[in-house]
Amino acid sequence: MRTLITASSVALIATTAAALPPTTAISGYGFVKDGTPRNYVAVEFASGVLPQDVQAFVEPLGGCLAIPQDGGDNFAAALSLLLIDSANPEHNTAWVGVVHLPAADGELHWQTVGGDDASYLPFSKGLPANSPSMPLGAVLHAHSQEWFDAPIGNGTSQVRRAVIAFPEGLEDCDQDQIPDVLVFALELAEDANGDGTLDWCAPIGDLNLDAIVNAADLSLLLAAWNTPNADLDGDGMTGASDLSLLLAAWSN
Repeated sequence: MRTLITASSVALIATTAAALPPTTAISGYGFVKDGTPRNYVAVEFASGVLPQDVQAFVEPLGGCLAIPQDGGDNFAAALSLLLIDSANPEHNTAWVGVVHLPAADGELHWQTVGGDDASYLPFSKGLPANSPSMPLGAVLHAHSQEWFDAPIGNGTSQVRRAVIAFPEGLEDCDQDQIPDVLVFALELAEDANGDGTLDWCAPIGDLNLDAIVNAADLSLLLAAWNTPNADLDGDGMTGASDLSLLLAAWSN
C-alpha cells in the first residue's frame, strides 16, 4: 500500500499545530555517498514533535525526514544527532522518515514518508513494541544506531528531535552543513537588509549590511571611533585594527 505521509493525513494521524516548537539545538553533518555530497541536519525542539509535522514543515524547503538506506546512512544520521549538545545524551533519539500506517491485513507495513516501501529497517530486536493497529514512526537512537517504534496517531509525542536530509546545492553561506533556508525557517537568524543572506555571513566590515564594503561602511566606522559600535576584531573598541580589517575587505 502506497500512502503519502503528510501533516494533512488526518484520516489516520492526528496532527499538532502547523508551527513547530522553538529550536533548542541544531547540527549538520556532511558526507559523500557514491560520489555525491549529502548532508543530514539534526534538530532539537523545546518540546515533543511528530514526524508528519516535521515533514510538512521541511518539505517546502526542499528537505525531507532522513531515510537511511543502509548502515552508512544510518551512521551518518546518528552522527549528526550526536553533534547536538544535549543535556540528556542517553536519551538522544530522533525521528527518521519511516512510518507505518495500519492496514486491513493487520500486518506491519513500514514505508518512507514519500510512500515507498522501506527496505532498510534496523529495529532493535523484539520490536515493534506497539500494535500494528496504530500509526507508528521510526525513532533512531544515536548511540546504538538502532531504531525503535513510537505512536504517532494521538497528536502528542515525547520525541523532541528529528534528522532531516537536504539535497546538495542549497545555499549554505557559513558552510556549517545547515542550509540557510532552514536557518531562516526556524527563525535562528536575521536578514536585516532583505538580501536573502544570513546577516552573520556578511563580509567583515560590512557595517550597513548591504553585502559590500565601501565608503558607507568606512563612514560608520569612523563615526564609531573609540566606541564598541563598529568593533570588528572583538577587542571591545573601534580603532586602527578595525580600520585595517575594513580596508582589507574593501569591495572592488
